[in-house]
Amino acid sequence: MEPGGLVRIAWNIDDDTIVDSYLRLATGDPQNLISDLQRLVPAAPDTGAQS
Repeated sequence: MEPGGLVRIAWNIDDDTIVDSYLRLATGDPQNLISDLQRLVPAAPDTGAQS
């Protein structure tokens, strides 16, 4: 989670292309969004990498 409650979602399209997007929840807990996304995309574990 970024400052201000932004949640950054990033994924690789191929070996050379990374896509990312930021979401900000108007209500609710950002951690719930992160947990739901991890459940939907189990093949992309959190590596702990920061950018």
